[in-house]
This record gives sequence, structure tokens and C-alpha cells, in this order.
Amino acid sequence: MTEKYKNAVTVSLKSKIFWNIEKVSGFIKVIPGWVPANLITLFRALLLVPIFLAYQNENWGWMVGLYLLAWFTDVLDGLHARYRGQISRFGALLDPSVDKVFVVVVLFIAAPGRLSIYVIWSTVGVEIAIILMTILLMLLSKVTRRKFQARANAWGKFKMLLQGLALAGLLIGLNTGWLRNAAEITLWCAALLALLSIVFYIRSAQREYG
Repeated sequence: MTEKYKNAVTVSLKSKIFWNIEKVSGFIKVIPGWVPANLITLFRALLLVPIFLAYQNENWGWMVGLYLLAWFTDVLDGLHARYRGQISRFGALLDPSVDKVFVVVVLFIAAPGRLSIYVIWSTVGVEIAIILMTILLMLLSKVTRRKFQARANAWGKFKMLLQGLALAGLLIGLNTGWLRNAAEITLWCAALLALLSIVFYIRSAQREYG
């Protein structure tokens, strides 16, 4: 592949990505440019408080609505960061960290007594494993002065989607048996994908720095 062809492909891909962002720029522009994308991410974490209060007071409609709002911000913060040019290393760490905290807290709020203890702790365990792996890579970067960073992969993103769907099903079907069963099966599938994502994270790091 010639250098000229590589450049042409790169420009084409960049144009396609920009065009896709432009397609959704209408509603992104509703958010002022001075609003940091990381603030949207933190807002998602703060939504855990009213979600918990709604659960405690059995305001199921508010609880589900707030959860769906939080899920929407998970998409919005990334689009906002890309469109406004606010992508940062801190944001790249903050967003998945908040996602993991959100999943674990919602599980501990609504899952006990409704889902098996095994799926709860399996989900929590794989999330902790991913966090520990990220910390380990950061420590290796400091010790060796080389930039160790595992690349995101499709398995991890699909895992997040399944977790979001499972938690939505759990909250909507707190007192509905088949929805709880569907949520549990989906969480098991997400845990499996999480393990696969960890394997591919390690492989990507080995290929890049091995």
C-alpha cells in the first residue's frame, strides 16, 4: 500500500467519522460549549443518589426514568467531548470508572433478593478485575517510563451495552419474574464478555509492548 493511498484512506475515514458526528450535532449543540464533557459524566454519577431515594420510596417511575437519563448521558458525554474537542486522558479514565461504579451501585440497590448472589458478585468481580488491571498498567507506565495502555475493544463495549440492558430490565421488572430472569441471563453474558475483553486487553498490551 503506497503512502499516498494510506493518506487517502485516512482522510476518508476521518471524513466519515466527522460526518457521523455532524448527523447528531443538532442535539449536541443544545448543550453549551462551555459545559465540560466530564461534568456530564459526573452528573451521571450524582444521579445515583436520586435513583436510590426513588427506590427507597418505591417511586418506580422516577427510578426507571432517572436510570434511563443516566444511560443517555453515557452516550452524550462521549459525543459532546468529540464534537467540542474536549477529549482528554482524564476523561478517558473518568467515563469507564463512573460506568463501573454506576453498575455496581445499581446492582447493590436493586439486585439483592431478586438476582442470584453468584451473578451479582461475578459482575462486581470482573469490574474490579478491570479496574485493577488499569491500575497495574498505570503503575507499569510509571516504573518503566513507557506508556502501557490497553486498547478498548468491541467485547468490552458490547459488555457495557448488555449490562445497561440488564439493569434496565431489572429496574423495570422489579416484581416481574421473567424480566428478572432475563436480566440475570444478560448479566451472565455480560460477565463472559468482560472476561473476553480482559483477555484482549492483555493481548493488545503484549503486542504493543512485548
